[in-house]
Amino acid sequence: MYTIFTSGSTGKPKGVTVSHRAAMAMLRADQEHYGFTSPEDVILAVLDFTFDPSVLDLFRPVLSQGKVVLVEQGEQRDPWALRDHVVRHRVTSVMMVPSMLSLMLSELSEDDLRAMSTLRTIQVGGEALPPALAEAVHRVWPQATLHNQYGPTETVIYSTIAEVGAGSSTVPIGVPTPNATAYVLDSRLNPVPVGVAGELYLGGEQMARGYIGRPGLTAERFVADPNGPAGSRMYRTGDVVRWLPDGQIEYLGRVDFQVKLRGQRIELGEIEAVIASAPGVREVVVTVVDAPSGSQNLVAYVTGDDSVSEAVLREHAAGRLLPFMRPSVWVVLDDMPVNAAGKVDRDRLPAPVLVVAEYVAPETENERVIADVYAEVLGLDKVSVTESFFDLGGNSLSATQVVSRLRRRGVPCELRWLFSEPTVRELARRVEGGGGVQNDVLITLRADGARPPLFCVHPAGGLAWFYGGFAQHIEDRPIFGLQDPHVVNAEPSANSIDDLAARYVEEIRRVQPDGPYHILGWSIGGIIAHAMATRLQAVGEEVAYLGVMDASLVSEGGDPSVVADAGTGSAAVDADRAADILGGWRDLFDLDATVTAQTAEEVADIVRTQIAGMGLLAEDMVDRVMNSFDAAPDLATRYRPELFHGGVQVFTATSDKENPESIAESWRVHVSGEVNNVDVATHHLGMADAASLAVIGPRIEQALSDATDFDNQSSNRPS
Repeated sequence: MYTIFTSGSTGKPKGVTVSHRAAMAMLRADQEHYGFTSPEDVILAVLDFTFDPSVLDLFRPVLSQGKVVLVEQGEQRDPWALRDHVVRHRVTSVMMVPSMLSLMLSELSEDDLRAMSTLRTIQVGGEALPPALAEAVHRVWPQATLHNQYGPTETVIYSTIAEVGAGSSTVPIGVPTPNATAYVLDSRLNPVPVGVAGELYLGGEQMARGYIGRPGLTAERFVADPNGPAGSRMYRTGDVVRWLPDGQIEYLGRVDFQVKLRGQRIELGEIEAVIASAPGVREVVVTVVDAPSGSQNLVAYVTGDDSVSEAVLREHAAGRLLPFMRPSVWVVLDDMPVNAAGKVDRDRLPAPVLVVAEYVAPETENERVIADVYAEVLGLDKVSVTESFFDLGGNSLSATQVVSRLRRRGVPCELRWLFSEPTVRELARRVEGGGGVQNDVLITLRADGARPPLFCVHPAGGLAWFYGGFAQHIEDRPIFGLQDPHVVNAEPSANSIDDLAARYVEEIRRVQPDGPYHILGWSIGGIIAHAMATRLQAVGEEVAYLGVMDASLVSEGGDPSVVADAGTGSAAVDADRAADILGGWRDLFDLDATVTAQTAEEVADIVRTQIAGMGLLAEDMVDRVMNSFDAAPDLATRYRPELFHGGVQVFTATSDKENPESIAESWRVHVSGEVNNVDVATHHLGMADAASLAVIGPRIEQALSDATDFDNQSSNRPS
């Protein structure tokens, strides 16, 4: 039917060929949604004809027997000219990009806007729609409906749509049209759970034929659809999205707008969406800018009304974004630069004024080598010797890379040292001291934060490194891990859960002498966390938060298999339900995709052979990890819990259980408050992989914030 050239996000034009069948599928879906069937429909064609949504402006009146008003060249970005057309021709429908709509609302007077009262339908697309702009539209044109259209040229104009109501705090891109399908997939093309970010793939009847004269690029972007009929395809959009609980899709940004800053992967679109929700904000662009020193800075460009200032924006971001996602530089502009299609032109944004942070240089050879390796692994120009590896964006996986590279450069280092001494200077001192006898029971996963710390108790195996992945989700509080003394210090194995709880309470009170305490545990760690909480309450301390990840309690005389299966991960997992249960071990040690396990016994074997062979754990430490696995079921079943005076947040892995509800149910008789359960679509050992942490982390953060607010009024001390 037509070929239209688009540069998309790459800047290199490519011709997209659209068939009659695909175009008609789009037009039928559009007519079904909007109901353009009347000669009274008057459509104002604002978009340039080089922008593919303009096809709708031309064909809608043909199908409805309505009218189309064509504007003169140059009038597309003239708010007053567009106002005149709407008033003169009694326009009922208009479609434009959000930045142009924002310009109209900011430049036209209240009288001008009220004069456009014939508008009944307003559609936007091509850019993200800020909530503040949506709210402004409803305020000035309450008689009109507002629709957010999303879709690349390759799937014909738009493939998902959302009607945006008044008072919306976020603006989704909606649900697929009747003739389109949508999949949110991870890097291995597996569907991701609700709330987890993934790449959007689109399929269905609205699929274009491909790129004219570019078969290689067509094959790369148009891939086989495993869920459709034979020969069907889906288009890889390159957009990062997530499913919302109500079945709509939320746009987060571009894959090519995903950046790595100080070791953390950041979706610029997600940050833009949060800033756009600030009152008075019209447009937002967030980007990464290199400083003259070589360091990278997150910069936010913002336009808005007179209430928008750097101080207001910083306060808004601080309450909604994790520290590593907050822009360090803010630039407030009168207007955003735009390109010929009316979209924001990022290449024409002004250079920001950057402030260089304090830098402390290495003083010894070991400090120099360690600082170089930190910078190499984290993608930084240089690293101050006083900054924590984890504060700079390091995580459990990148920590293993640091240890491997240090050993290749002749610096003896153990992985556990990096968690105990995460700054360059601290780690260099431990290396120079030959390791020495250290207490690695309590490790620092993140040192900074103004709020009370979160203490995380190890799962079976005795290591707490897995919890390092929570750093990007838990805001403004230190995070500590508690590790089995037998595993990390070669102490004799504990005889009971109560013995471990007593030891761990002693450890955390060295860091935090008084409550309120916040305790989280996974697997056997969940049971230990409960024992710690009741022990603290018994001496009059406050426990404001108790969290449990896939662990259950059994009353005396109960079925111990419930604990063995859910609490320690020792049960076999049916291979047709979970082809690989390495979970957090895979992410932690960067295991190759060919290394798989179907049972916990196979996981233990991989820990013993693969991981020990990497040299990241000493051989005797691997043996003690195995001892910890073996001891967990017996410790769990012999534990006789006291009543915890308060509620508990439970996270249940649902993929490996016939009756997932039994996990949360097992806690009800052992706590006086509510049992708040969150299902996670994974298996027991997958609770610490990236996809699961993306579900669990924000829920813990919300519960911790609620506990902090509640603590100002009450407490969880026993009465």
